[in-house]
Amino acid sequence: MSLVDLDKARAARHETNPTKPVRLGGRDWDFKPEVPLSIMDKVTAGEFTDAVGLLLVDVNDVDEFFDIAAPSVDDLEALLDQVYGLGLGESSASPGN
Repeated sequence: MSLVDLDKARAARHETNPTKPVRLGGRDWDFKPEVPLSIMDKVTAGEFTDAVGLLLVDVNDVDEFFDIAAPSVDDLEALLDQVYGLGLGESSASPGN
C-alpha cells in the first residue's frame, strides 16, 4: 500500500483557501481554513474563548475579538455553520432550549 500524504492534501486545501474572512463587530477577522477536531471538546465544555482561539488565524486576536465583536453563542454557532458547514444542532448552551 502506498503512503497517503495527508500533509500534502492539507497544504493543497489551504493553498486554494488560505483564510476565511468574517465580519463581526464592524471589523473583519481572519479565520483558519479548517476546523481542528479539538474544537468540539472546547465547545462542548463551554470553553468558547478557547474554541475561537483555535479558529482565528492569529491567536493573539482572541481578546480583541471578544472585546470588539462581543460574540454570542448564536454568533459562534453561525460561524461554525456558515463558514465551516459544521452544524451544532440543538445546543444546551443556547438560551430558550
